[in-house]
Amino acid sequence: MRPRRVQPAGAHLLPLQVCQRRLLFEWGLGILPAFLILAGQTVLGGDPAIQEHYGQPPIEVWAWFSPLVMPTLLLILGVVGAQAQQHEGAGKSIDRFYYRLAFTLAAVYLGIINVIVIGAPILAETTQMFSSAVESLLEHTSLFLGALQGVVDAALGTLIVKAAAK
Repeated sequence: MRPRRVQPAGAHLLPLQVCQRRLLFEWGLGILPAFLILAGQTVLGGDPAIQEHYGQPPIEVWAWFSPLVMPTLLLILGVVGAQAQQHEGAGKSIDRFYYRLAFTLAAVYLGIINVIVIGAPILAETTQMFSSAVESLLEHTSLFLGALQGVVDAALGTLIVKAAAK
């Protein structure tokens, strides 16, 4: 039987500010590909480009995308910004498990959104057989993405509540 490895006290803790800033960076970079694609199709391609790729007018595509990413991004940005101005959070720490959980869930969530935004135009161009599926893609994915967003936000909440608690 292997002897149990004993970790020093505090070895499982990470600095709270660092974790929050990493999550802000992850969300900023995580939405960037989808945002740039949608913005480029809206500005450069005009209405027909988005209508052709997503089967819906640009306003509906943006109405699908924005609520999936902006509330969480703005919440993280607000917390990090408030702490920076008030010089709070220094010395606070968070359990490594909760940080890794929040980071991993957010990465999966943002990855799914990017796959949908990138994959829908490819699917629409490569096959006409699935055109009806592409048209309803945003409607159907918003159902499970809304539930997944709740799970991600709950995990992120441990980092937000920890910041306000002390």
